[in-house]
Amino acid sequence: MLPSQLLRVSTRKGQISPLYSLSENKDLQLAEDLINQFEYSKTKKERKHLLDKRLSIIESRINDYKLSRGLCALLERRCHFVALFDSSNNYNIPSPTYIRKVLFEESSKIGLALNESERNTIMEVTASKLNLTTSQMKEIMWADLEGNLILEAFDTISAQELLGWYNLSLLQTLLFNCTRLEFSVYK
Repeated sequence: MLPSQLLRVSTRKGQISPLYSLSENKDLQLAEDLINQFEYSKTKKERKHLLDKRLSIIESRINDYKLSRGLCALLERRCHFVALFDSSNNYNIPSPTYIRKVLFEESSKIGLALNESERNTIMEVTASKLNLTTSQMKEIMWADLEGNLILEAFDTISAQELLGWYNLSLLQTLLFNCTRLEFSVYK
């Protein structure tokens, strides 16, 4: 199912019909391009904000925002993102939430940082308490935010399968929001 804001429909004479993605060259090419970006991001183990930036560039080149965002939403469900606290994969370091907690506790003891010098003092005191350098602490502190998560695994799919999954999700979203349903079957 897709988010309702990504529902693509046409309305005519009081009837709503889903706008399915066709297995045409442009839709297949879009699906392939998006899948390739996810695979590249997984291979490079890069942060989500870099993937999002490349996806935005692809979206800007086509005229159907809802289709591209819908395909991306489905592809993101096939991903596993993790927060890496530093590049050496040292798991003996504190979590980002713990670092922020200690940092704010230290700030409340010392006082509100009103300038860069006071801010740096609070950062240095907190880093020394945690046995980290200030630069390590700054890197780890926000590692759990969505844009900083690392794409660790992606369950790939073919472009044709993605378009089929998209059409099914489109229909599910439409049916979830309907109050009355009429359909006809033709031979």
